[in-house]
Amino acid sequence: NATGYVVTISQASGQLKYKSWEDSEINGNTFTFANNLDAGSVYQWWVQAINGSIPGPSSSRSTFAIGDPQGNTDNGDHTWTYLFQTGNEVADLGHTNIRDSYIGDGHPDHSHGSSPMLVGTDCEGALTECRMIIALDNSQIPLPMAANIHSASVQLQVSDQQFNGATSLTFSVHRLLTGAWSQSGSTWNSSSSGINWATPGMTAGTDYNSTAISSTTVMAGSTDVWLELGHDYMQMDGDHAWIIIATPDAGAAWMEFHSSEGELSVRPMVTMNYTNVDSVTVSPMGTTTDADTSVQ
Repeated sequence: NATGYVVTISQASGQLKYKSWEDSEINGNTFTFANNLDAGSVYQWWVQAINGSIPGPSSSRSTFAIGDPQGNTDNGDHTWTYLFQTGNEVADLGHTNIRDSYIGDGHPDHSHGSSPMLVGTDCEGALTECRMIIALDNSQIPLPMAANIHSASVQLQVSDQQFNGATSLTFSVHRLLTGAWSQSGSTWNSSSSGINWATPGMTAGTDYNSTAISSTTVMAGSTDVWLELGHDYMQMDGDHAWIIIATPDAGAAWMEFHSSEGELSVRPMVTMNYTNVDSVTVSPMGTTTDADTSVQ
């Protein structure tokens, strides 16, 4: 039986060792930090049991990090805003994390999970089409489960573009219906490795919702794009995914966007707005309404 423990905490700047017979941080088999840890830092820890004067083997090493929220704002109107961007809170672990990729019929069996994102037409050669996919798992942040999502949007930074006979691109955002999509395994033909879309490039009504969440027209020469993502049935702890389809006003056109593998400052950023208000009672009529119903 163990008569004592040595707990080691390691980070980039060095290691600290805590001994149960010397340090108050260890109480029985419980360890509690006496001081706050550094936000945004990654730590490793392991423990070694001592029996009398004989040390036992060290445990396996485990990793944890302290998040450093970059945008959790109280808007003062019963809404709050949280910003998601890959690596914005813990850079070494890529937390928070946005998954993104694109699929193109110019290379129908090639995955683009670690590439900049292409969307539009003639994107991989003449008469080709590319579509973008973005996904966000809200459960990576302990958002208040009693609240509801009010709205959501994504900002994309343009890295390249080409307009041939077109002056604008209209982006339509649709909810991805299949849960089989993966960032690293998706192609024009497949939603993930070994699992095909209903038809190559996705089928409306089967692989994605045929009704667009939003439609945004972007002019040639734009350097960034904001797209609305919010839809019914979004959950505070849900894993949500969207497909983005771009249609030129004439001719052909495509845009390329920095992905979550790019530099932090240009990675996609999702703005999530949530609220603790479900309904409003209007006095003196006593009428109860919600955000989707008008009152006269």
